[in-house]
Amino acid sequence: MISLTCVKLAAAIGLCLVVFVVAGPASASCAEPPIFAQGFGAAPLVFTGTVVSTESSDRVAHVAVDAIWKGDETAAEVTVYGTPDPFPGGGFMSISSIDRTFQMGVRYVFFPVTVSDPYEENSCTLTQPLTAEIEKTLIELAGGEGSAPVPAPLAEQIPEGPASVAAWLLPSAVGVVAAGFILLAWKRRPRRVEVEGFRLSGDREVGPD
Repeated sequence: MISLTCVKLAAAIGLCLVVFVVAGPASASCAEPPIFAQGFGAAPLVFTGTVVSTESSDRVAHVAVDAIWKGDETAAEVTVYGTPDPFPGGGFMSISSIDRTFQMGVRYVFFPVTVSDPYEENSCTLTQPLTAEIEKTLIELAGGEGSAPVPAPLAEQIPEGPASVAAWLLPSAVGVVAAGFILLAWKRRPRRVEVEGFRLSGDREVGPD
């Protein structure tokens, strides 16, 4: 007679098989990664930058871009999604085997699969932490140094908040006041002129030399 424990064990195994089959497409693994040079040639965009912050369990990276090695211009600050569903609804996180995570403070070379911000990534691309050897290879493949990103508009560079704005404006105000003092001192300087053998210094008459 089959015990109740065996029945429960069989049911549990069956449930695991169902979950595995249903979740199969979402947990698909990557194919063999391409050679770096081939991947660079096929990529629509390649850039390097440092991760300044992360979200969604490190699957979303905010990146300070420092160089563009291939493709169109990129902003100086961009967002990279390491998963197609970075902020799923309902409070549940959708995770697959090809999700990529990022480490804050690390400089990466990015090979996104999309060409507009926010960029989409996954662990099957050639994106990886940048090393001196990889940077040397990038220079060889790009035929020189990478181009600079597009700087942020001036309005985005000014810090927010009263204290930050004051800190931004204080140097300019000090410069204006200093220039005013210099101009006033120049206007009030003593003047000396020669009039028919007499020398006038300011408002005082001085005899001939």
